[in-house]
Amino acid sequence: HTHRKILVTGCASGIGLAHTQLFLDGGDQVYGVDKQSPETLSHHDNFFFFQTDLTRDLTALLTQLPQTFDVICHTAGILDDYKPLLETSDEDFTQIWASNLTPVIQLTRHFLPQMIAQKSGIIITMCSIASFVAGGGGAAYTTSKHALAGFTKQLALDYARTGVQIF
Repeated sequence: HTHRKILVTGCASGIGLAHTQLFLDGGDQVYGVDKQSPETLSHHDNFFFFQTDLTRDLTALLTQLPQTFDVICHTAGILDDYKPLLETSDEDFTQIWASNLTPVIQLTRHFLPQMIAQKSGIIITMCSIASFVAGGGGAAYTTSKHALAGFTKQLALDYARTGVQIF
């Protein structure tokens, strides 16, 4: 297959690292974003790493990244230690949403127009069991993941006829 250009957020660990490795093994070019460096991938010729905190202003990151991708894989996110509401501060909620939801919206808003223009592209948003039922996280995490699932479903509906696949 032709080598795709893929953006993976949260590339240094967990699901994001697994996605990154899978795409690299398939011969794709992967542009990884994370707060920490994925040491195991530093030797790869097709891996381009951008160390940044996605809860900050993304302007500098967006000027460094390619302006178009074939696949965007949103996997960055943080947990909330399964805390119930009364043990979760407003700051905790803000931090969880700033990590789990806001970067997905901002990055999608930036790259979606180009995908629509080329009538192709894939946007993958990693949800969680907590996106659909309670118990997969605490109050802040579960709320953020429910919102992420709703955002993804609405995005898929709104842009269903554009040629962009949204999951």
